[in-house]
Amino acid sequence: MPGAAPIILVPTQFSVEVSFDDDSPVTIGELPEDQDLIEASVVVLEAFDGTNPTLKVGTTSDDDSILEAADTELGVADTKFTKGVNLAGPEDVIATLTLDGATAGKALVILEAALREEP
Repeated sequence: MPGAAPIILVPTQFSVEVSFDDDSPVTIGELPEDQDLIEASVVVLEAFDGTNPTLKVGTTSDDDSILEAADTELGVADTKFTKGVNLAGPEDVIATLTLDGATAGKALVILEAALREEP
């Protein structure tokens, strides 16, 4: 009998849209205890107006631990920003939008997680 088959970790994605008219922070979801967050992306679906609107993604205890405000530019539609992340669950993940006068705009926050490999 050959050796055991390798374990293949299939990433799981979860996402949420954030808009200029949402109450902030927006809860994206709970990263389960047996998963690690490995990547975070923001796709600007509709450009935000305003002086300098920003979006941070993090946890309830550290609101920019995943993406800082400087990691994204919200003023241009169809722009995508991606960053590698190393965050172990369990954690509640939130997005905090600071409008700075914006009266339009929508973005999609996408998080990719994988089952944690046990030693």
